[in-house]
Order: sequence, then structure tokens, then C-alpha cells
Amino acid sequence: MVTRFVIRHLVYQYRKVIPVILILSLILSLPMVTLLISKQAKVLAQRPLQELNAEVILQKSSSANRLDGLQTGGIIEPFTLTSFSKNSVISQLATIEGVTDISTALLLWKIDITGTLVFAGIDLAEPLMGIRDIDPLLVKEGETFSSDNSAEIILERHFAKLMGYEVGGPYLLNDTELTIINLVDFKETSNINSATGFLPYLTATGLSGVEPGLVNQAFLTLSDGSRVDYLSQTLADLMPDIQVITKDSMYKNLSAYSQFIFNAGNWSVRVLIPAALLFFYWIVRLYQKENRIYLDTLRLIGWPRAYVLQWEITTILFMFFLSLTFAIFIAFTSQGIFTAGLDNSIVINKGLTL
Repeated sequence: MVTRFVIRHLVYQYRKVIPVILILSLILSLPMVTLLISKQAKVLAQRPLQELNAEVILQKSSSANRLDGLQTGGIIEPFTLTSFSKNSVISQLATIEGVTDISTALLLWKIDITGTLVFAGIDLAEPLMGIRDIDPLLVKEGETFSSDNSAEIILERHFAKLMGYEVGGPYLLNDTELTIINLVDFKETSNINSATGFLPYLTATGLSGVEPGLVNQAFLTLSDGSRVDYLSQTLADLMPDIQVITKDSMYKNLSAYSQFIFNAGNWSVRVLIPAALLFFYWIVRLYQKENRIYLDTLRLIGWPRAYVLQWEITTILFMFFLSLTFAIFIAFTSQGIFTAGLDNSIVINKGLTL
């Protein structure tokens, strides 16, 4: 009975109730929005490593390189990467307990009027992880390079289709004719290893002029994923000139906007949720004061104290339910708007957008 009277009363007072519910919805939605957006940013920041089946990436920054030494013609190393000795790094990693598998790659750029094309030199003898892990993406299963220095290339399917290349046809790279032996089909547009093409490792070094034995990225898997922080610190101490990237440090390479969103969840829990609850209580108390005359009237006509209390509790719960429903709708709508561009802002190196 009381519930029916409360609903009829709230409908009768809709001009007062609707603004109160809208205000409460906005207050409650604010911490929800920050939590949802922060969670989405963390998922996107950690996705590259998950897709590479690796827990740690090693690379060497080229920030100290002289600008006049940078090349822009031919097939070159990315401006933001510097090659390092593959054997030297592997021998040092062998001294660290917990590193199970190691895979390397030589990332290369070709800059032309159509944009920057990314090529990856991979060693088929290495474990199926990192950029080497293209086998599940091959259009023709099992068809990979015949040797580590063969004049062959595997192209990304959409690029090949757009540019009119076909399997079995030629692809000209640095005045060298390569045979297209297969295509890869990436399922995620933000995949970190979405290169334009893949080359045998020695073919890649020969075309780029990089000495054999040099790579510019290494990918590691660990026996115990919970020791990532300890191992990353060990790696940083052992190889101070090598940048160590883990899922926890990945967000540091996001744009400033994305970093803000990434950390928003922390202060949302600490600040916005308590503030939202306090504001909610304050707004409800103001509404109750505004409607005190109705409660006094109920007591005057003989309503038991328990009924009056039930009226107050039912009113608060009903308004809270409506406010929470609208708040959830606002939160999920806002999440879609604010995270729409996050997929395109994740980078491993500044200037290398994947």
C-alpha cells in the first residue's frame, strides 16, 4: 500500500522529481565513467603484449642519434629504434632465472609518398612468439620462407589487395624483386605486429644494410608472470641501455590524454565515489526537507511512525534506482565516446603508430 502511494506521489510531483533524478544520475555516473574508461584504457594498453604472446619487450631507443645521420630513403631502421646484438642479449638473458623463451625481430621502414611501410625480418628457427608468431595468421597454412636468405616476402592481405599484389607475383623492394609466397590476415587493427610485410631475417639485413646478427626488438616469455616487475628491474640493471617494456609500463607510451584516462580509475575510487555518495545524501535530504509538509500531514492524519518511515525509505530507494539506471546508461554511452580514439593512440615508440 505504502509503495503504491509513494509512486503516485512521485508521479504527481514529477516537476520536482525529474530534476532531482537527473542531478543524482549525473553525480553517480561520474565515478562510473572514469572507472569504465580507465578499465578500457588498461585493456587496450595491455593488448599488444597479449597478442604477441609475450610478457616483456626489449628494445633500444635511438633518441641519442644525430639527426644528420638519419636516412629517409630505401628500407631503413625506424627512427625510434636502434639495433643491438642478438647473441649478446640472448647470452645475458641466459643468466636470468625465469626467462623461458626468446624471439627477436628486425623492424624496418620504407618511407614513400603513400606513407610509411613497416617490414619485419623474422627468423623461422625462433619460438612462435612476438612478431615471429605469424603462422596462425597465414592465409595459406604452413607456407613460409624456404630459407633464411630467400628472395621471398609475405604481405599483409589488405595491403596486397589494395595495391593489386597476388601470391606468386613479384614485389619490388630496394630494387630487389621478391616473390610473394603468402599473405597474413590480421584480425585486430591495433595489433602491434601488423606489418606491411614479413621477410626472412638475412634477406631483411641484406636489403637494409644492417649487419647480420643485429636486431631491434626482442620478446620474452616468463616462467612466472607474477615476477614481471622483479625481472624487468633485473633486466634494466643488467642492460641499462635497453628499454624494458611490460604490460604495466606500456601505458607510459600512450598519449598524455590516454595516460590521464588510464589513471582516472584510481582517483575515481578514492575521491569521486565518496564525493558522489555525499552529494547523493545531500540532494536527497534537500528533497526531503522540501516535502516535509507531506510527512507531517501523514502523521497528523494518524499514520503510524513505521508507515511514515517506510514512506521515506521507499522514496529514497525508488529515486536511487531510477538515478542509478540513468547513471549506468550515461556511463556506458560516455565510455564509447571517450575511448573511441584510444585504439589508434597506443604506440610502442613515439612515431611508430600501429
